[in-house]
Amino acid sequence: MKLREITLRGFRGFNEERSIPLHDRLTLISAPNSHGKTSISEGFEWLLYGYTSKVALADSKDEYKGSYRNVHLLEPESPSVKVVVQEGSSTTELLAIMSGTGAVLRVDGKVVASWPFSKDLRRPQNHLSSSMPSRICCSRRPLTDSIDLRNYLDSTN
Repeated sequence: MKLREITLRGFRGFNEERSIPLHDRLTLISAPNSHGKTSISEGFEWLLYGYTSKVALADSKDEYKGSYRNVHLLEPESPSVKVVVQEGSSTTELLAIMSGTGAVLRVDGKVVASWPFSKDLRRPQNHLSSSMPSRICCSRRPLTDSIDLRNYLDSTN
């Protein structure tokens, strides 16, 4: 199964809907602090598990209360994270829409109680996205798409 795209709306640092295409082999995301790198990785984590380890492992549960919802997202809009995956020639859309303290899960538009692959998921032990480097050096061979969020966010406004 390959990840093709992630779309975040109203989740953490992303108020407006933003779709980020993912390369077949490797996608590098580079940006200064406060440009959304952690929001992207926490979006994946929240979609899969319904929480992030940063919130789950916090000393005080009040410290991050409401931190998934972007402060500029207008009510009654709900934060969401969508991932498009491909297996062979078949693509599937996984969508989690925040609802109260949980999420409504959809697979290709149909509401489901859990992800079809839930039994294969392991709960994260540590925070998956403790920090990503702000600069990444690439090899001579182009194995990846490199996304500079500063340019991406400016071009999509």
